[in-house]
Formats: sequence, C-alpha cells, structure tokens
Amino acid sequence: MKSYRSNTDYNTRLDRVIKACVQVDPSRRTTMEEITQFLSGDIEYFEYELREMERLENQRLEEQRREEKRRRNRIDSTSHGDQAKCPCGRSKIYDLKMDEDINKIKLKVNDKRIGGISGVGTARKQKVKHAYWPAANKCVVLKISEMKTEHSEGIVREVEVLDYLNKKEENERNYIIKMFGFEMKEVEGNKVMYTVLELGGMDLFDYFDKAIRDGRCLAKEKTNEDFLIKVFRGAAQALEQFHKYGIHGDVKHENFIVSLEQSSDENLIECKLIDFNTAVLEGQSCIAYMEIFGEMYKAPEIAGKRKVTKEADVWAFARNNRDAIEIMEEYRSNTEYNTKLDRVIKACVQHNPTDRPTMKEIVQFLNDEIEYFGYEMVEMERLENERLEEEKRKKVERRRKPGNRLFCGLC
Repeated sequence: MKSYRSNTDYNTRLDRVIKACVQVDPSRRTTMEEITQFLSGDIEYFEYELREMERLENQRLEEQRREEKRRRNRIDSTSHGDQAKCPCGRSKIYDLKMDEDINKIKLKVNDKRIGGISGVGTARKQKVKHAYWPAANKCVVLKISEMKTEHSEGIVREVEVLDYLNKKEENERNYIIKMFGFEMKEVEGNKVMYTVLELGGMDLFDYFDKAIRDGRCLAKEKTNEDFLIKVFRGAAQALEQFHKYGIHGDVKHENFIVSLEQSSDENLIECKLIDFNTAVLEGQSCIAYMEIFGEMYKAPEIAGKRKVTKEADVWAFARNNRDAIEIMEEYRSNTEYNTKLDRVIKACVQHNPTDRPTMKEIVQFLNDEIEYFGYEMVEMERLENERLEEEKRKKVERRRKPGNRLFCGLC
C-alpha cells in the first residue's frame, strides 16, 4: 500500500483513483463525488493532486531563486579581485588569511570571533568563527571546542545529534541547523573538536528588535504582535520538526536563529534550531552534566533535576516572550491576555505538563488550523458545566421559596 501510494509508475486512471483513496492523511483523500466526476471526465485532477503539483512548482521556483542567488554570489566573488567579498558579505576573501582543513573541508577562516550566530558563550571554552568554503562558494560557521571542560560530553552529544540528522531527507530536517563536517584534533596536547556548521542570522529577539528599529513594523502593539507571531511561527515549526527525533533540553530564544534563505511564504519568518549539547534523541539518556545547562529555563516539574521532556521544551518555548516570564503566575490565569500569542504562551506555561500543547498543536494553532488548545476546551467544558449546575441550583431554590407553594386554606 505504501509503495503504491507514492509510486509514480502507477498512473492509469484507475491507479490514480486508488492512490487518491489511500492517502494516509484523511483530509487528502478524495470524496465519492470527486471519484464519480473524475471517472466521468468532468474533472481532470483530484484535489490532492492539484495541491501536490502546486507544492512541486513552488519548490522548483524556490530552488530556481536560490540557484540564481548562488550564481550572483559566484560572479561577485570572482569579478572584483582583492576587493571581492565572501557570499555573506562579512569579510573580504583576500583578508581571510587563516586556512583550516576539517575532514577534507578546506576553509578560509576569519580569525576574529563572531557572536550571535551559534548560541554558545565563552563559558564553554568554545570559539565561533566565520569561515569561507571556496569549493562550495558558501560561508559557514567554524565552532572550535576544547574537550578538557565539564562540557565535553555535551559537545560530543551535539555532533552525534547533527550527524544523525544529516542522514534524514532535507525536507525532514530543513528547520534545523546543518552540520557539514567535524573532526577531533590534538592541539598543544589537548583534544579539540572542530565543527563546520551552516551560517545563520540573528536570534529571534535581536531580529525582532532590529525590525522595529529599521521600520519594518511600526512601534504599535498590534503591529508588533503580528510580526512577532510570524517569528514565533517559524520557531515553533523548527522545534516541532526536532520533536520528531528527540528532545532539545535547552529551548530559549538564543537557540533559534533566523534562516538566511527565506521562502516565499509571507506568513512566517523561517528559523533554524541550534545548540544540541543537551539534546536527547529517541532511545538516548541525558548527559551526565545536565544540571550545568540552563537551570533557569527548566519547567517547574524538572527544576533541579537531570532530566528533559518534550513538555518541558514546550514550557521553555514560552520564555521566548521575556515580559511574560516576569509575571508568569499572573499570566497563566489572567483572562485579559487573550491575543493569539498570549494564548500560545498561556498554553505553554500550564503547571500540569499534560495540559500543555505539543509543538505540532502550537504550529497548527498559529497557522489557524485549530481554534482551541486542548486545555482551553477542557476549561470551557468545565465552565459550561458550572453554569448548568448553577442554573439547576437556582431552579431548585426557586421551587423551595414559600411564595411558590400552594396552600389549601385549611392548614
């Protein structure tokens, strides 16, 4: 059945009817009315076929756009001699004097440390450098991590996670930062991990703040929220994708970076999820030094514990709104915070982990595919039951009032 569903060799009229009927997603399956129309020649395509053709065409146009951008970068980088800049425009290629060979990836490296890209600080004995990869004509991040610290297990874990994700199809991991290569080297008697990563942009709130300063959104509450929802939509999409493979364990706005290559979808700002030192793939256990990472970002049920859960990731996702964290208890129950983004945050910070939505539900909610979160529906049902119970109680009280009783006059 599965091979039949996706096999393009089965393309007779009857084959197409069968494929339309056995789509895994019920919403993609045809109706009997459509089948009748199709077999009668009244319609040429099933609805799911039209959507698929549109998706493939958008994919083709997107790839065409990216290829044109790469072509322009190649022209720019070869036509201006010593003044030519790298594709991201961060450095002049001539000034990239330092060479690094990371597992056959030959890089020209900017010796200056760059921040705001990979979400790691100096406390972890890590250096983050901008590098140019001539063979691929692209800019990358070179992360250099000393292995003699208590964070060494997390450094190895990140490489394992990214190496695992490299084995996935591109469209199954395209919202997660990509690792192009890694190598463990010995430097002055110490082990050092070199990791070559995809170059990204600013983290979520730096991007949002810059957008306001640049005038891309007006300094008005509603406009800002609309723009922030687009950013949150991209971040939610990234975390939802990773939750198919594991738990992140260190969800915070610094670990979502804006993708340098945006799609044509105007309803979201595409983001990439980064920093997998605490991540746990399905079947893995937590790292030994879990307690040294992001204690302040942990959900209440796992605070102080060496533990991660998807529900805790969801709770931490709400921390992307800084103001909400300062008034978390008030925010959780206040009915005045009822914009779309407010409702996402309130859903994420529900005290009971089972009341929190999944990242898939958050994405669906932000995309207007669902109207309510599960806990909201439970709460509405509870309030409705309370209302009915109150009505019932009042009816009983009215019957008991003396004025409502009939007397025969002999009593």
